Amino acid sequence: MSISIHHGANGSFKTAGVISDYFIPAAKAGRVVVTNIRGVSRERTFLHMQDVPDSFDVVFIDTDTRQGRYQMATWFHWAPLGALCLFDESGVMFPKAWRQKDLDALDYPGGPDQASIDGRPANWIEAWEMHRHFNWDIVLTAPNIKSIRDDIRQTTEGAYKHKNKALLGPMFRGYKEGYHDAQKNGQSASDFDVIRDKRVNPLVFRLYDSTKTGVASQTLNGFNLFKSPRIVFALGIAISAFVYATATGGYEILLGTRTTTQAQPIAPAPDPSVDLSSQAPVPVSVVPPVPVDDSDNRDVVPRPDRQAGSIDSGPLSGLRLWISGYVTAPNRIYYSLSVLVDGDPVEYLASDLRQMGYQFNGYGRCYGEIVYQGESYPVTCVPLVLRNDSLGPSGAVREGRNVEHTNAPPRTAL
Repeated sequence: MSISIHHGANGSFKTAGVISDYFIPAAKAGRVVVTNIRGVSRERTFLHMQDVPDSFDVVFIDTDTRQGRYQMATWFHWAPLGALCLFDESGVMFPKAWRQKDLDALDYPGGPDQASIDGRPANWIEAWEMHRHFNWDIVLTAPNIKSIRDDIRQTTEGAYKHKNKALLGPMFRGYKEGYHDAQKNGQSASDFDVIRDKRVNPLVFRLYDSTKTGVASQTLNGFNLFKSPRIVFALGIAISAFVYATATGGYEILLGTRTTTQAQPIAPAPDPSVDLSSQAPVPVSVVPPVPVDDSDNRDVVPRPDRQAGSIDSGPLSGLRLWISGYVTAPNRIYYSLSVLVDGDPVEYLASDLRQMGYQFNGYGRCYGEIVYQGESYPVTCVPLVLRNDSLGPSGAVREGRNVEHTNAPPRTAL
């Protein structure tokens, strides 16, 4: 048992929303409905709705007449107990211009004693403030909530403001409904507790007449969003950004279906005057075999004839190499390799090796081969163990790092 107000501009689906949210559920529940909404009747409801109990009834008040206006003003004298009261255009039915003498004229005939005997409110104020005692649910509609009397608004549980979504353009349908405190006018966004988008069931328009002529049309106000240069410009920017992101693979990265690899840093160029022939090779015995059960090495292809990373010819003869990083680009992969010189790793690009006469062929992120004058040498991404003289006091092996070394072979910039 509540009182609620639905307000909004003409054509904002106030009455249609009331029929949908209150009248149809009441009809299915078999309640009695008291209303002045044009065209509502018991016969019309049974014609268009099924499963309506026989206890359902409609008490229609024609408020286009003087007698109907007085009957509406004294609704609490005669409305069936437990009825649903739908008061359309309530700002006109219960004008704010009424003064105390006008309200006194609406008192129950016979005074409070007779009202108590008949089980009715004694006066106007008692009817609104004690409506729950008589099991009345009351719903009022008005274009402007400010036209509703204060003594009604002060007893109202909440108010709903309606806005026709067709104001945003012909492609929009339905209406927005915002719930707010009945003491507020719903003029600012902070007034609303909940805002919902709603659509009207076509059945609603078969149960009542929205105009006296029976003909209704959509609002002539509003504008087309796509005729606004700002909207079109913003939409164009959004579409362009989406197309660019999709074309460059950014959309795949966002969804996690594409991975990128960060390029490894490159050490500064060493002194080109150093002779490689003076470098002592690292014994092959200290190079560990490739772990076959390591998931990180699943791309490694074993070569039983040569130790991976062992170079026996060319400027790097006697040194050890491994793949230390790579970065992908459209239709190309760039590799970097580390060369072990005097126990310290020095990093080179594949292009640096070509300057020395080597050809590097990559076959994945963890395996490749170096070709020199027809000789092929396998190279993997498994870091090599450094020589024994690189061990610290604790006996731990130093990990590979990018350093400048005086005996390193020359390399070129990227």
